[in-house]
Amino acid sequence: MSEPFFLPDPDDDDADVCQTASTRREKRTLWFVLGTCTLGVVCLCSGMGYLFVSEVVKGFREASARNATQTTEFPVPMPPLEVELRAQRLADLQTGFSSDPLIVDPAIREGVEVLLKQIIAATSQQDDAAFRALVNPQRFMLEVKKRGILNILYPQAEQQHVESFRSDWITCPASWDRYWLANVRLQGRGDEALLYVYAWEGNSSATEIRLWVTRAEGAWKIYDWEILDIGIRRSLVASLAIVSSTRPEVTENFKSLRMLSEAIDLGEQGDSAGALARVEEAAKLRVVHELADETYVTRAYVWRNLGRPHEALKAARQVQQPDYASGAYYVQGLIYHKYGLYRKALDFARRYETAIGGGPPSYELLAAVLEGLGERAESIAYRQKYLRIDPENMFQLSALANAVDSQQAAGLMAAVQRTSQPVEVAEQLALGARYRNPTIVPMLVHLVVQSEPDSARSAFLQGFQAEITGERDQAARSYKLAIDRSTPGESQTTYIQAYLDVMAVQNRVAEAYAEMPDPQAAFRHLVMNDSDEAPPLSDEVLRALCEQHAVRYPDDPWLHYQQGLQYKGEGQTERACEAFKTAIRHADGDEDLDTFRTVLFVTLKEAGQWQAAYEDVFPVDLAFPKLVASESLNEERAGFEDIVSRHTATHPADPWLQIHAAMQKQRGGEFAEAQRLLRECYRSTDDALVHMNCRQRLLEIVGETGQTADLYETSESPDQALRDLVVQIRRRDTKLSVPSVLAEYQQKFPTSKIWQRLQADSCWATQDFAGFLTAIGPNLEDYLQGMSTWERDTLASNYVRCLWHVGRTNDARRLSETLCYDWGEPQGLQFVLVQQKSLAELQVLFREFGKDSWRLQSAYRSADIGPELRTPQFLPVRQEFPPLLGQGGPLCELVLLFDEAPALTQDQFVEEVRRVWGESATVTAVSEPEGLPAHGVSDRWLVTFGANRLMVLRGSGLYFQESSTSATSTDHRELMNIRQRQQGWLGFYALDSNAPQTPELAAEKSVGQLAARFLSPRVLGVNLPQLYSLVPTSPALAECLTSANPFQTLRARGTFHITPSRVSDAFDLSADLPRNVQFQRSLDKLKKLFDSRTPEQQFEIVALKMDSDLVELVRLRLTDIREFRPGAVDYMGEVRGESRLWPHLRDGEPRLTNAAELVEWSITTDGQTQRTTRW
Repeated sequence: MSEPFFLPDPDDDDADVCQTASTRREKRTLWFVLGTCTLGVVCLCSGMGYLFVSEVVKGFREASARNATQTTEFPVPMPPLEVELRAQRLADLQTGFSSDPLIVDPAIREGVEVLLKQIIAATSQQDDAAFRALVNPQRFMLEVKKRGILNILYPQAEQQHVESFRSDWITCPASWDRYWLANVRLQGRGDEALLYVYAWEGNSSATEIRLWVTRAEGAWKIYDWEILDIGIRRSLVASLAIVSSTRPEVTENFKSLRMLSEAIDLGEQGDSAGALARVEEAAKLRVVHELADETYVTRAYVWRNLGRPHEALKAARQVQQPDYASGAYYVQGLIYHKYGLYRKALDFARRYETAIGGGPPSYELLAAVLEGLGERAESIAYRQKYLRIDPENMFQLSALANAVDSQQAAGLMAAVQRTSQPVEVAEQLALGARYRNPTIVPMLVHLVVQSEPDSARSAFLQGFQAEITGERDQAARSYKLAIDRSTPGESQTTYIQAYLDVMAVQNRVAEAYAEMPDPQAAFRHLVMNDSDEAPPLSDEVLRALCEQHAVRYPDDPWLHYQQGLQYKGEGQTERACEAFKTAIRHADGDEDLDTFRTVLFVTLKEAGQWQAAYEDVFPVDLAFPKLVASESLNEERAGFEDIVSRHTATHPADPWLQIHAAMQKQRGGEFAEAQRLLRECYRSTDDALVHMNCRQRLLEIVGETGQTADLYETSESPDQALRDLVVQIRRRDTKLSVPSVLAEYQQKFPTSKIWQRLQADSCWATQDFAGFLTAIGPNLEDYLQGMSTWERDTLASNYVRCLWHVGRTNDARRLSETLCYDWGEPQGLQFVLVQQKSLAELQVLFREFGKDSWRLQSAYRSADIGPELRTPQFLPVRQEFPPLLGQGGPLCELVLLFDEAPALTQDQFVEEVRRVWGESATVTAVSEPEGLPAHGVSDRWLVTFGANRLMVLRGSGLYFQESSTSATSTDHRELMNIRQRQQGWLGFYALDSNAPQTPELAAEKSVGQLAARFLSPRVLGVNLPQLYSLVPTSPALAECLTSANPFQTLRARGTFHITPSRVSDAFDLSADLPRNVQFQRSLDKLKKLFDSRTPEQQFEIVALKMDSDLVELVRLRLTDIREFRPGAVDYMGEVRGESRLWPHLRDGEPRLTNAAELVEWSITTDGQTQRTTRW
């Protein structure tokens, strides 16, 4: 007698009910569910489309009708109901899917393997007839009767059902194309068996299946099957389909599953609204208790696939017996992993592993979650389990390669050897490990070299290994050997580029170029600088390379293009233009031609050669719009009006003429007339580029006129216009205000989510917490739908804070928990727990994030809870979760740039400070920390007035890195002029204090007031590093610095740019310099000594805390070293002494730092100190 199975025991009180708060499996799960619902309802077709099979429906209903009226025959005897209890199921799956080697009689294994190969052949081709031929319909009918759904059945109806199974009802359950047999358990007298199988569809994750098979006449046939994360056997679906004519709710349930599949199809087609509508409609249909859990699991998969994880969690929590429908555990584990709530994810991943008996999906999830928690050894063990089942999985191989250290590498090498192409796999893993885990590269390279010692691949990888270790000469020789051994093709191109890059780093460009089989390709690679491995060529090297290339290929257009760029950088505009024109004449292809034309056009325009830019590059009907589109209000264009007159004569209807006329009116202060011209221009054409330009210009003008109607007319929607207006108001001084445009919108248009959000932001800015709550309304969760992650994070967090501030503390607590565990938004709960001083609960929450989580550190950076977390009361939290040493920088910063080193003594500086803040202000000269490299800072002064603290630096020489200055504005010539003339600077930095945090605006006012005292004719401009803005000098500069909102006022006049300072450049600890390489290697020794330390030994580290231009060395007593992955090492310590700049760095404070910040370490034993330093 066969053992009992499947139907959940309705009295199983031990079933777990989940009450607590990787996308590859969704489609194949739906495939199975809907494929199993085809009896009398739907038929699974290729591409997840489903059609009603009316003839099958008719046939089964006729059979059911005859069954109901049959009186001349005796009913078919029904077999006993078979129930698989929870404990039986878990034990069976644990045994069946264990990772132990498969032990089964060879003859039986051979027979079932034949069947499995036939299944794969049928399902991979979606050949339903071939799959039906593998099923024993009579035996399948017996299983249908065991499910307990059919109360009475007569022989004639039974036979018709069997014929339907044989002819058309049974279809392929999926599109599997490979399998792995985990186990075989014989049943009965050995003529039946239960197979435990993993099956894959393409690159998707594995599907766990149980197959019931029977043997007759020497061949094995299927008589039932079940996909485990859904937990439903095909025979149960068949029995429900048979009774669907008398149970319409069953038909509804099947229909809901079909609609979920349609939602997936619509989502893949980009119709998100249609997909969501299908899911919501499906949720309204009835669900029968036999299919309830499976339906909720399927719904959870679909919600997750559509980007609604909070809805997926709700669906998964409706599953009453998740140990049967174990996909409920899997979905929740996936979502909590994505949320970064790793311990919650681990709980569900463990449950899923137990419920499903292990296997690739559970191993993959567990490995990822454990890695997030820093449990590297256990994570590695799960990846190795996965690879024993699916040895070719490159994702798992790469993850394993990134995780193992030198002691664990043997497991990786064994995994590589088990693949079908170990040499190719080793090469791919070695190349991918360069930055993530370079320690394993030598072992992987050794495998390749040992397998094919004389190949081009071996030589290339030996060069790759040498380059990683800084042996560039050896790397170049190996790369050259790889080129010599290879034949033209993609691989040889890789070898050539690697050789060129390593030679370029050594300034051996000429030598490398001369050896190349394709000098033109080599030249383009070198000058285009499209490699991450080589820095840009210096001007001298580049000039020499161009001369060398010109001898062999004088007509190469990229040679002339490069020469033109050099001439342009030297200010030789005419020669640059001639070079660009030559490049255009020799251009090969439209893409190159457009590149050369564009740079020529820009060069002519920047030089003020309007006529040439208009006539000589593009057709005039294209050139004129380009000239107008790039026109700036503060740009003088002498002679441009002649171009306008000529263009008016030849193209009088060109709308760009009207845009130019509007700009002229705007420049003259005639804003109303400019607005009228732009409005008429917009209405006169359908050209999208004209429309966009009109909108941009109108946005500037309405701030002066206060008349916003035209902007609403020309925008895509009222919401877009409102959003643009608010952004413009916040950036510039205008006649409009945020409250005024919000009030106007409310009068003209229905309230929208955008209006609510902006109204709430306005209330938040003025600390109108009740107004914030009113603007959003009582149901925050409905409002969060469809928002971006950043917007949702900010809004949810602020909403909780507002509830707290208006005294609704219980509501704040409840909502914050919902947001954290349903939406993955923990910031609100962090705030509430800090306010409640709930240290234990806060520590529990922080443990969810993993030890190296960015969320953990963001709490310390928070403007409101960060200062609280730094108080003595929260020391236990900081001891378990140390803040990063670099946590906390200046509140704001401003740098005055001079054309010479500012002549300023300390006495003169003190005098100016007291003119601003009176005699109570103090100035303290701060000495440089010993041992720092020279970085151009002459004086450092700490200014204190009341609870406020400023740091002022006086620097000589260049402030900007020459190679890093960039701009994205047509005004970049002013930026270049400042860079070329700048020879000194004064930096002003508002520091945090021990008092409650200084409001940012107050800090900006303090910085602005003091900086204004040092304006002089030698000032070239103002740099705002945090705002990426450079403001050229002007008579209005003093007024801007002393305004009510100085930084916003300055930014409105500035040019966007990103310019790292020379100060930060001097302390580049990541640079590939001998001092850094040697020190980094010494840290391995530190870790070994620390791991084997004795109680009397003391370890100390010194770290560089650098924020913008502020630099300080911080000494810490080393207390722990943690390695979350190879190369990712954190050093935990307690601060020794007090910081002059950062008051929260007190003696004994726990802090976390890393190798990139360390500059010294020492060990003291019996009074003797051994010290290793970077400098």
